[in-house]
Amino acid sequence: MSLAPALAFLTDLAANNHTEWFRANRPAYEAARDAFRAFVRDVHRELAETDPHLRDVDPAKALFRINRDIRFSRDKAPYKRNFSAALAPGGPKDPGPIYYLHLEPGGASGLAGGIWLPDKEPLKQIRQEIDYNAPALRAILDTPEFTATFSRSFFAGEQLKRIPSGYAADHPEADLLRLKSFTVWHPVSDAQAAATDFATTAIGALRHLTALNNWLRQATHG
Repeated sequence: MSLAPALAFLTDLAANNHTEWFRANRPAYEAARDAFRAFVRDVHRELAETDPHLRDVDPAKALFRINRDIRFSRDKAPYKRNFSAALAPGGPKDPGPIYYLHLEPGGASGLAGGIWLPDKEPLKQIRQEIDYNAPALRAILDTPEFTATFSRSFFAGEQLKRIPSGYAADHPEADLLRLKSFTVWHPVSDAQAAATDFATTAIGALRHLTALNNWLRQATHG
């Protein structure tokens, strides 16, 4: 199975992002969405073999809506320019560790995971676990398979300028303690996403996230 038709639809949608075009091309949208859903289903089936937290997940409910919330946005385009899904026990809005799949033309596709912007209490718990058990986390981030897939560090994004209150200014794990999110990202080219073996590639990459997601789950749930 190839996601090339889904990429083609998303390319057309980006150039015609309005309700009239979308309604007129709804059959093409549904075919593209179904192809992406089948891809997510294939990835889920294999990941659930190595991460038991995914075994009761319904992959059909893992997809994010394509409609954008434009109420508070200057960009009034009604539709997202991507297909995306999050595999997690609580579905796409699960606040815990997830496996994330993102399809977007122009080389913007990717595979990711971890926890994005955890709430105050889980963030506090993660920082406590970093303080107590950073070597275990560093060991995960430094494995050759992980670094070859996601690099050695988290996708920093927004972070604190100073170390959080309660930790020494010269704490050896200051770079980790300042983070507000604990996610990693593996970029995917259009050619890679369109390849017939992309599901196999995605499964191999996302399996390297299991140890990290388990560490984060342990930190936030004990």
